[in-house]
Amino acid sequence: MRKKCLILGGSGFMGKNLTLHMLEKKYEVTLYDRKVRGIYTEEDLDHVRFHERELFVDQELGEVIDGQDVVVHLVSSVGPESSMSDPERCYYNDVAKTAGILETMRGCGVDKMLFISSGGTVYGNRYCESFKEDMPLYPMNHYGITKVAIEKMLHMYNEVYGMKNIALRVSNPYGVGQQSGKGIGTVTIFGERIMKGQPITIWGDGNTVRDYIYIEDLINIIIKFIEFEGMSDYRVYNVGTGVGTSLNELVAELERQIGKKADVAYEPPRAIDVRRNVLNMEKTFGALGKVIQYPLRDGIQKYLNMLK
Repeated sequence: MRKKCLILGGSGFMGKNLTLHMLEKKYEVTLYDRKVRGIYTEEDLDHVRFHERELFVDQELGEVIDGQDVVVHLVSSVGPESSMSDPERCYYNDVAKTAGILETMRGCGVDKMLFISSGGTVYGNRYCESFKEDMPLYPMNHYGITKVAIEKMLHMYNEVYGMKNIALRVSNPYGVGQQSGKGIGTVTIFGERIMKGQPITIWGDGNTVRDYIYIEDLINIIIKFIEFEGMSDYRVYNVGTGVGTSLNELVAELERQIGKKADVAYEPPRAIDVRRNVLNMEKTFGALGKVIQYPLRDGIQKYLNMLK
């Protein structure tokens, strides 16, 4: 029997891709976001329940959560950069609200949250070939700190109340549906700017390394963890490819596939950016198998074909 799944943030990049994949697999999906109509087709909405509400002020979450099997938490009020200009917001909104959601889940007898954490910010700016889940965490911005705080909260609810919460430390997703105008998604921003002949800004010398995951691989992993019943001492998993790519290498690959030269401006590095972030995937592959179908070159090719 397919699980009943509530997706908080169901209209965003990850949320919409997740919803459409889950509908194909005949899950019972409930969408929750500030806006749903106009994001999905009327045909899609015929197959889901949805609530258009503002999560951070909603005091009636019990009626939404009651009867669900899993809550997927994709909502964040800030990003890494904006968290530094408005730090109180991310603690008041994200951390406090997640505590309220967990309490509501507990009261409704819903014992599993899948929380999308941040593989790109929680580990910090230490040099490491690839970061493992049990390594010390040194986030460099408030956004990363809130993710760590929520991860610890989930772990506490597992230990004290016997819940089955899982935190997924996601790297850098890209693919269809990502909006470059929001300033998030390096592959998307760079790809669209090169195609349009617009300049690209790189902070630093371009040797900053990241782990990029294609959206279909990410969604496949999330769905597997929705079904996952395995146990571990601390239910947190990296979600990336385990392969690092520098910004300069990324630009070169996009230039090659698009067939146009990029107009790149290099600016001084920012203190909040980590120099190298590649996620070790041994624990995740051990739990799910090797689930990456699209290495970066193939993922970019598929994405560009869709854009064109």
